[in-house]
Amino acid sequence: MALIVVIILIAILLPSFQISASSTNGTHRRHNSVATFAVVNDPDETPTKIFVALRPRPSYIVVENASVKYPITLMSKLFSSVPKREYALRDINLSFGHKAEPSSSSSSSSSSSLPSPRSSTQSSSCIQTTNAVNDDGVVLLVGRSASGKSSLLRLLAGMERHVGGGRVVGGGGDRHHRGSAGAPGATVGAGVPSRPILLDRKPDFDDALTVAERIVRAGIDAVRVSGVDTGRKRRIIDGGEDGDRTTAGGDSTLPLLQTLADDVTLLLTLTSEQLHSSPSELRPSSQYLVGIACACMTSMAPCVAEDPNGARRDGVRYPIILLDELFDAEHPSIVENCSTGILNLIRAGGVVISATHRPGHFRGIASRTITLSGGKVLTDERISLPCPTNDV
Repeated sequence: MALIVVIILIAILLPSFQISASSTNGTHRRHNSVATFAVVNDPDETPTKIFVALRPRPSYIVVENASVKYPITLMSKLFSSVPKREYALRDINLSFGHKAEPSSSSSSSSSSSLPSPRSSTQSSSCIQTTNAVNDDGVVLLVGRSASGKSSLLRLLAGMERHVGGGRVVGGGGDRHHRGSAGAPGATVGAGVPSRPILLDRKPDFDDALTVAERIVRAGIDAVRVSGVDTGRKRRIIDGGEDGDRTTAGGDSTLPLLQTLADDVTLLLTLTSEQLHSSPSELRPSSQYLVGIACACMTSMAPCVAEDPNGARRDGVRYPIILLDELFDAEHPSIVENCSTGILNLIRAGGVVISATHRPGHFRGIASRTITLSGGKVLTDERISLPCPTNDV
């Protein structure tokens, strides 16, 4: 009788052991394919390794000898805060992000032009060489009102018509003006650049979707309105109204967008509990992180959808996020609570530029301060930040 009981127990338990072993092996295969890097949340703490499924590729944006010009009219003379200033920006030459050489000849830079991650043997002072562009923190644009901060952000976002010069974003650029708005041109593959996204207000979400669903939906909506091939777009966002699943043809881009959303929320330190909550249930700092996560998806999703195989094979260029006085009306603790997630995003390869009247809010996470006046750059100063140990 006892033998029969033992045989029955083995028959019941054996399948569960097999399932557990299969699941464990799958997990090991995933970790062998992911990219890892370490971040420092506190200079006194041991760096924490973060695992992301899609390999992050550094982004950069360069503005070369560009100006923004507004015609002087009677109305502007009467009502403008700068009635006699024809140029909102004049002869701007700036580079942002992670790029080895900010020369004008690099309109289609390859991955070889990007700096290798810092090693633990490098100086902890993060001193940059004269010709290197490697913003490992938030870049601040400061100056009085009407100094050109917002105009520069709009120029970087492709929302302002520039006179002369041009800009280069990631793996492509729009040296020849392509209209007052629109994404820069690029080559399909790992060089496809992320799209600069401007945030100028606190996100205003309803509770129709959970936080996780909202972030994925931001990517789907970005693909819906992008210039991605309409046939592929139809497979990605479904033929229905909601666009919640892929359709015939087995297109796997939507799962890829979900994977990308997982990576972004991991970097921004959004917890599982927060992701399954409604936006209104979050603290203000977490709501800002959700807004930044949605901006990241809006920046990267169209590029992933355009070449999903390239994204899996070569990785994804990380987002360029432009903050126009986003935190100026908030208490400094809001920025402090968001700081780890923002630094993780930057050190994974993203770019964050903030126009602000309150640079003190960004103490400890700002690596550079650019002062503007009258549409011109007065100073461009570097600020040393602790160097994390990277392991990619």
